[in-house]
Amino acid sequence: DEFAVKILSKKIRRDVPADEAFSLIGYYNEGVEMTAVTPGINLSKDPKDNMFLDLAVTGKADLIVSGDSDLRLLRSIKGIGHVIPIITPKQFLAQYPAPETLVAPGPFSVFFKSVRPE
Repeated sequence: DEFAVKILSKKIRRDVPADEAFSLIGYYNEGVEMTAVTPGINLSKDPKDNMFLDLAVTGKADLIVSGDSDLRLLRSIKGIGHVIPIITPKQFLAQYPAPETLVAPGPFSVFFKSVRPE
């Protein structure tokens, strides 16, 4: 899948050690849920990124992990009943160094957009 290809790319591997990359892939594969998306957000300088914002809002993501510079400029977006922060892969790994730390009371969802290096 695209997430695994991107997270294992040489560009990303400069900042993300292999063991952490494989942990993220495992977490991602266990938690993937398909969501029907209704387009409507038009916030990013890059129009192609808006579909990822639509997906995060529709899927009720708690945060967006992206190395995309246009998305990072937004810093956060308004979700359904809450604000969705946009953080880099490096910030994500600093906050959640191991998949087991992602276990939280109640639902917790993370939207991973295909990332580019910081």
